[in-house]
Parts: sequence; structure tokens; C-alpha cells
Amino acid sequence: MSRNKPDASTLDNGLMMAREHKRRNLHLIPRTRPNFDIASLLTSMRYGRTPGDHCNAAESAVASRLGVRHVILTPSGRGGLFLLLQCLPSGRVCIPGYTCSAVAEAIALSDREITYLEHSRGSINLTTEDIAGRLQPGDIFVLTHQYGYATNVAQIVEAATQQGAIVIEDIAAAFAGACNGKPLGSFGLAAFGSFDTSKLIHVPMKGGFVATDDDALAATLRTRAKLVFHRMSVTHATRLVLLGCLLHLVTRPTLYWLFHAINFRLRGKTSAEDGILARKLNAFYSTEFAEWQAAIALPQLRRLDEIIHRRAEVHDILQAACASSTLFKSEPSPPEIAGTSVRLPIYAIADKMALYQSLVANGVDCGFSFTMLATPKSLSESWRIAGSVLNLPCYGSITPDELTRLAMTLESLEKQ
Repeated sequence: MSRNKPDASTLDNGLMMAREHKRRNLHLIPRTRPNFDIASLLTSMRYGRTPGDHCNAAESAVASRLGVRHVILTPSGRGGLFLLLQCLPSGRVCIPGYTCSAVAEAIALSDREITYLEHSRGSINLTTEDIAGRLQPGDIFVLTHQYGYATNVAQIVEAATQQGAIVIEDIAAAFAGACNGKPLGSFGLAAFGSFDTSKLIHVPMKGGFVATDDDALAATLRTRAKLVFHRMSVTHATRLVLLGCLLHLVTRPTLYWLFHAINFRLRGKTSAEDGILARKLNAFYSTEFAEWQAAIALPQLRRLDEIIHRRAEVHDILQAACASSTLFKSEPSPPEIAGTSVRLPIYAIADKMALYQSLVANGVDCGFSFTMLATPKSLSESWRIAGSVLNLPCYGSITPDELTRLAMTLESLEKQ
């Protein structure tokens, strides 16, 4: 008995589908991509390791954006928090249950007691109700603006200070953001931020700052920084530059799929997060921010409005593509300054890992901030958020083709 042979159009469609499947698997959109390139990395090395004019200019640029008088560059965001805790009165430190484990790590390495505060249902940030009656005089309350989203900041700060707490803002993911026209990072006594490549300004590999409008605290911070942070070695500087070059290369469209396969898929992992806290100080807490790193950050700070504008365009397109999904939810509205959101979080309604695998199969990688927490399991809402969240690629250097593919993938997931 003869078999029916497929006609030409069926063969053409099948061939097109096979080619598209191959293209998607060989062109995986990275979860992040650095602002710097290899040329800028190599050029920066001429400025050396000793802090100088570039560091001073970078501190001034950050201070101007935050509307404060003092900024001190640090090895990382967590290093900034660690420095702050060396300069503040003793007392327990209260943090959101849903937060980066690096925050808890910096507190633990400072030999401080940590109190985790539970979230209201459906909120990635703590509310005034969440902290009501939970703080006490002498507490240090870390107010996080998760992913760059912030609401009712002034009211939360007032509620905390009325209970006698000192408010420190975590703006690692919220630098250049605002609430009711006031810069985030200018509400509390001090703030700390990050230049990690998942944030707004990128420096290899991390970097950060502390900021305050308090003259006495600023003087104490600078004095303490000279004792805590040590000059970067030539070996360490070379290693960071090489890592920066590697990161630039592996996040190129034609190479990221290979990096993802080796670093994640073949190892049975989806994230480098494990929620385990370091037990001793490392370079993120002890290595001075170098002049060559400031030479990487400063051009980005000078074109920050351009970076924010492009990221806002990307955010708006992806937010629209997410609006009608029945597979996941997204934040109902963008931050006050949309382009300052360093991540676009989506919250899986059912199985997060199934959603992630579906996105990867369609050529889209996602971040996992934060899936593994240092938070006690008893804070069920914090862990529920962690168990549902994925971070879509939402950065200014995403190509037009990648952005179109990503938006189309988000809209077409429902049909698969």
C-alpha cells in the first residue's frame, strides 16, 4: 500500500520550523549584558589602582544624582553595607524576608543580630503595616526598593523612625529612581548601592557605594574605609579585567548559548544562587575601589539619562507584552522613573521551572533573583515570592531583534 508523500509546502514549513528551532537554541537572549566593552576595559587599565580624579568624579556624579553631599565608593554593594554597619551604633538589623542573601551576609559578617520581617501578601517590598510594632529603639532598618520599585517611602521611613529605628536604604537595584519626585537613597540616614552587571551602572566585577547627607557619618565612613579597604593588587586587577572581557564575550548573541549550556544546563543548575552566606571576609568587603574601575563607571554616569531612556523603552515594550498573560503576573505599573528598574520581574502562577524551561526553549534566558534566600522557612510569604519570580532580560543593550523576539515569545507562550 502506498504512503501519502508530504507536499512541497509541508516540507517547506517543516524546514522553516527546524531552522527557527535551531536559531533559537543557538541564539539565547542573555539574562544580562554588561554596558562596558573590551576596548574600554583595556583602556581603563592605564589609570591604575590608586583612587584619584576618576574616583572623585564618580563620587560627585552619584551624589548629584541622589541629592546628597557625600558618597564613598566601595568594593561592592554588600561591602558598602558592611562599612556602614562598622560606623553605626550597635543594635540588631531588620531586613525584608525577601531580599538578596548578600544583605544578610554583610550583616552576619558584622556580628550583628538579624531580624527578618515578613511581607504582606503579594508585595515584594515591605509596607508600613509590615513594620508596625516590629521595630524598637536602636534598630537599624534596611529599607529595600526591590528591583527599583518603590511606594510610600516617606511614610515607611516615618513609621520606622517613630519606633526609634535608624533607616538605611538598599538602592542596589534602585539607583537613580525616585518616589514622589524625591531620589531614592535620600530618605534615610544613609544608603548603599551596587555597580554589579545586573544593575544600572556596570563595573567589573561589582563595585558599589555608600551615600549620606550626614557630615559626621560621612567623616566616620571615610576614616573607617581607609582601615577596612586595602589597595587592589595588580593580580586582582588583571583578573577582574579578564573576567570583564570574558563576560562581554559570552553575552554576545552567538556565544551565550554555549556559556549557558556549560555553566547551567550541563551542571543541572539554573542559577549561581545558593543562599549560603560567606563565613569570612573576601574581596567584596576588603578591596578598595580602584581608579581604573572608576574610569569604567564614569562614562556611564555621564550618559545615565541616555541609559535610563533606552531601558524605559525596553521596559514599556515588555510590560505591554506581559499584560494579558495567564501564565504569570507582572508588576501592575512601572517605577516612577521606568528606566531605573534593573529587572522586570514576572511571577509564575503555576510551576516556575516549567515556565523557565519554556522560555529557554524559545530562546530566552531569565534571571533568578532571588530564588534561594537566607531567610528562615517560617516566613512563608517571602519564600512564596522567591518560588514564583523570574527576571526577564530588560537591559539597554538588548538588540532590536532580541527585543522583538522576546516580546513575541511572551505573547505566544499561551498558545504553546
